[in-house]
This record gives sequence, C-alpha cells and structure tokens, in this order.
Amino acid sequence: MDTFLRPEFSIFKQVVLALRGKKYLVAILAIALATVLRFGIGLLWPDLPIFGLYYLATLFVTVTCGVLLGLMAAALGTAAGWWFFIPPSYAFFPIPDDTAANIVLSLLISVAIVVIAARE
Repeated sequence: MDTFLRPEFSIFKQVVLALRGKKYLVAILAIALATVLRFGIGLLWPDLPIFGLYYLATLFVTVTCGVLLGLMAAALGTAAGWWFFIPPSYAFFPIPDDTAANIVLSLLISVAIVVIAARE
C-alpha cells in the first residue's frame, strides 16, 4: 500500500507516461475543450472575451507538452476563436481593421504566454 505514496507512483507522473507520444492529441483536445466551453459559457454571458479560454488552453499545453506544441495551440486557439466567435461567424473574411488588430493582439498574447511558461 505504501508503494503508491512514493514519488515514482504520483498521479501526475502516471498521466505524463500515459500521454507520451500523444502530445499532439492533447494540444488539439485542449483547444477543442476551450471551444466547447466558450460556446457554453457564451450562451450565459454573450459579452465574454473571445480568447480568454484559449489562453488557458495554451498555457496548459505549453506546460504539459512543450514549447512547439504550445505555439501550435496558440495558433489553433486564435484561428478557432476567429472562425467561431468573430462576426461574420464561420468565415475568416471580411474583417474590420479593429477586429484584425484584436486577432493579432490575441496571437501575440498567446505567444507571450508560451515564452513565459517555457522559461519556468
């Protein structure tokens, strides 16, 4: 019974071992989960910031899977937020200048999150 209390049997280590080789799947699922949550929460609070949940997903992916997949999550999160939640929905263009600036700023914030998380 006490063998499960040793550090080599920690739950985090077991999860990391289970996800070995499946990191791309983790990144895609994290962004998909953020999208589903954003749809659900958006029904309750329509004025919710678009990219907030994607920042959390990007941070999670960076910490658990590394920098390259964190950058991939940043790009996927920005693209998903743009496609699903920025009018006109389900289209990338046409886009007003202020909205384009918002999308670029979101991508820069996501990249900054990856860089800062990678330093830790």
